[in-house]
Amino acid sequence: MMKYTPRLEKAIRTAAILHKEQFRKDGTPYFSHPYSVAVILSEYTDDEDIIIAGLMHDTIEDVEGYTHEKLKDSFGERVADIVEGVTQERWSGHKEIPKPERIKMYEEMLQRDLDKIDKAGPGSVLVSGADKIHNLLSIMEGAKNEGENYLNHFKSNLEQKLRYYRHALILIRKYHPNIGLADKLEMSLNEADEVLKPYIKPIKS
Repeated sequence: MMKYTPRLEKAIRTAAILHKEQFRKDGTPYFSHPYSVAVILSEYTDDEDIIIAGLMHDTIEDVEGYTHEKLKDSFGERVADIVEGVTQERWSGHKEIPKPERIKMYEEMLQRDLDKIDKAGPGSVLVSGADKIHNLLSIMEGAKNEGENYLNHFKSNLEQKLRYYRHALILIRKYHPNIGLADKLEMSLNEADEVLKPYIKPIKS
């Protein structure tokens, strides 16, 4: 269970301010996502650094000018390193590149992300798992409410995304076999397979 502390309050305020101009694909304030990730994490760990990393997990990736060094100064090296481990490469789409090559490049980028999380270790793996659980819940809710109109906001193919999440599930079972997070992600993935089935389009080269 998440224990309220001044440090945790500082992380909540910092994340809320850093993401204040950002919104989710359904129009809700972006901060709802990292806060939900932190709540999910609190169900499986009382490690304050990991919960704070959940609150801050998209800051280096999505907030212009916010760096590993700034995060380390605010919350310590361990939090910054956990967040760095889940910070993904930016994908511009590379529309000028032929589609078969573009698909291959995207798959390679996803594999690099998985390798980076694996190398970063247990804390980053835990944050990554909570992130994916909340993303899946949001995607399913958006699909139920808005269908194709909502899913068209995503750049990546749903089939690719779900396959990537299943590879991430393997990592969670490797590092955290006994805490239940992997089971929660697997249940969410199985539900997503059913909910999103009408919208999953095979990847065409």
